[in-house]
Amino acid sequence: MENGLVKKEPIEAKGRGKLWNSSSEDAEDEIVSADTFQNTVRKRTSKAEQRYLDSVDSETLDKLFQSCRQDAEGQQTKHGERDGLGRVGNRMVVFLDKFNGFMQAYSGIIEIMKAGDQEWSGGVAYSALSFFLIVAVNKQRKETLIESTLQTLQSEFSRINIIRTIYTTDAMRKYIDHAYQLGIQFCRAATLYYIRSPARRLLEAVTKPPQLDIELKKTAIIDAVTQIEKERNTLDSKVFQELQRDVKSLQEDVRKAESGVERLRSDAAASQARTEQKLLQELKSDLLLSETPEASQRLKDYRNEVRERLRNIPKVTPLKFDSLLQNPQFCEWEGSQRSCMMLLHGKTVNPRGGCSWLSPATFHLIDRYHDQMTVFHTCHEAAMEKDTQLHTVISSLIYQLVEAKASILRDERRHQELGRKIIDRGWTASNAGKAFEVLGELLAEFGSVHILVDRIDRIKGDADAFFEPWINLIKDAKGRIQIFFTASSNNFSDPQGKMTEDIIDNVQADLGSARFFALRLDQR
Repeated sequence: MENGLVKKEPIEAKGRGKLWNSSSEDAEDEIVSADTFQNTVRKRTSKAEQRYLDSVDSETLDKLFQSCRQDAEGQQTKHGERDGLGRVGNRMVVFLDKFNGFMQAYSGIIEIMKAGDQEWSGGVAYSALSFFLIVAVNKQRKETLIESTLQTLQSEFSRINIIRTIYTTDAMRKYIDHAYQLGIQFCRAATLYYIRSPARRLLEAVTKPPQLDIELKKTAIIDAVTQIEKERNTLDSKVFQELQRDVKSLQEDVRKAESGVERLRSDAAASQARTEQKLLQELKSDLLLSETPEASQRLKDYRNEVRERLRNIPKVTPLKFDSLLQNPQFCEWEGSQRSCMMLLHGKTVNPRGGCSWLSPATFHLIDRYHDQMTVFHTCHEAAMEKDTQLHTVISSLIYQLVEAKASILRDERRHQELGRKIIDRGWTASNAGKAFEVLGELLAEFGSVHILVDRIDRIKGDADAFFEPWINLIKDAKGRIQIFFTASSNNFSDPQGKMTEDIIDNVQADLGSARFFALRLDQR
């Protein structure tokens, strides 16, 4: 060494030029390229080399390493013979492979260090790596400690390279920069270790073991990585807490939104109910039922009246509904899957107030079918002086159907069409033609409907005319309609009452025995 300079000692490198060990002062004006960089080794990086390293990217650095590795494989045997070893260690090849992996993990770090303008950024990082790269490939073998540290650096810096893209806080950047600086220091220390002569390394093995120095640096690197992990966990906890707050806030917003939607839904339902109720009242008025109590109230009043009229009559037997349920004809009617009709008729021994002992059958059936679509009409009341009109009965049934499905009235077209038919003359005709037409259309809106009419004998008109539209209704039904009639045979000139055998035979001839069932029960 003269004036602090290292003398150049040429080493032949397989015809690719010469590798020099020199100071940086004699090469400041040198023009550096990939080729000259590969064939020159200096104790310290020259300014020209630093400018070159600042300008290249990680891919170029990897190509430099691959080229140096090829030189190392060719020079390793000659270098070993010169040192008296006589062989190339297989561990050298393993080292080069692992070092290449480390360089791939570490190279992305330098791009960040260059932009930081720190003590260990830019050319210093590249210089340290270049020294380590060029010197390491000219050595026969490396120490186990250096090899294990390189493995640690390769795995840890690969993860740190990912972490830095995810966690961009100033604190995390500070921890990562510190880890990079320690990595560069390790590379410089390892480079100095490999560049020294065997005699110098032997001397330092006694006075200053390199393993101790490298072990301390390795521990520092591990501590730095641990700090990064702690900072990452801290940031994760912070993010988790923020997410929890956001989730709670979102849940509260959702709860408020659901509450608002529920209020809107409730308001809409209430408004809809008011609209439907208004339309139902208009329909009731159009059907001339405004003065008539609700069907449920009329049923309650009529049920009480019949009970009082038929109670405590000596020597007569009241209707036993259980016996009716066991009657074969009734069972066949109730169990039929087709639209059908049943007529229950007979005489009452003591018809107080004109009541029939068969009327309770209607009451029981209304209770029996309470959970099914059922409409009913009672045609007898004590105060009645005249028989009821057929269109009144049908209007009552229509109103109950519309009431059960009031959405029909919200259809403006259907509402207007219903209004036109109600005011049509055919509505109040003796056969209630228009009323039956609307009844048939409404029944099509339901899958299955029970129609219960008590005391059809109190409906004005002859029996033949009465049954004809009902027969057509059953024949044209799209769904399943089960019709149940009761009739009294009292107070008629014909002993059979209004429902004579001829009339019953005519109905059965039209509908068939599978769709019409007649059962006469006289009180005894």
